Amino acid sequence: MPIMDGYQATRLIRQQQNQGSYLPIIALTANALEGDRARCLQAGMDDYLTKPYSLTQLQQMLSRWLPEKGPALDSTAETVSANVTGPAENTLTTLNMKQLEQVRDLDPSGSDALLHKILQTFLDTASESICQIEQAIIQEDTESLRRTAHSLKSSCANIGADALSELFRKMEKTGRTGELALARSLLNDMRYFYQQTVADIQGILGES
Repeated sequence: MPIMDGYQATRLIRQQQNQGSYLPIIALTANALEGDRARCLQAGMDDYLTKPYSLTQLQQMLSRWLPEKGPALDSTAETVSANVTGPAENTLTTLNMKQLEQVRDLDPSGSDALLHKILQTFLDTASESICQIEQAIIQEDTESLRRTAHSLKSSCANIGADALSELFRKMEKTGRTGELALARSLLNDMRYFYQQTVADIQGILGES
């Protein structure tokens, strides 16, 4: 995560959380040591899920901590998948404003400083990673493709670039399976949504 790690973010969320409402926080980590679990709980997290995990494990975790309000998660996933249809259907808002509001709410100063810093960090680093994705596909370097796509998938999700994050999730998968033909077929959509995301970020930063 840019700016702060998961422990720091959890502590800040708990400090700012309104009385009467409670947000479950689940740690998702590659570490499986008991000390890591204790550290997550001490930071204010509610539970702990270790990667790799199965869909069943994820569903069980969500069922344990989320209130029963209908299939909100499934509908969100379907919306993101439906949005990744390519430049021909230019009806997508590239940034999830609810996600940006959550980032804004984490700023103890009550300003947009933290949000702008995270967005600027994305602009400063993502273009190089995009080039690495393209080079990895040209050079048929599946490990570099998987690693870079994984990083971009997370950073895009952090700023609410849901469609772009979904594209990188698919590219990460192609890096694991070696399906480079599929990765190549995603390049045009990746470039398109990246350019749109950059334009939207620049618009937000230009408003200040």
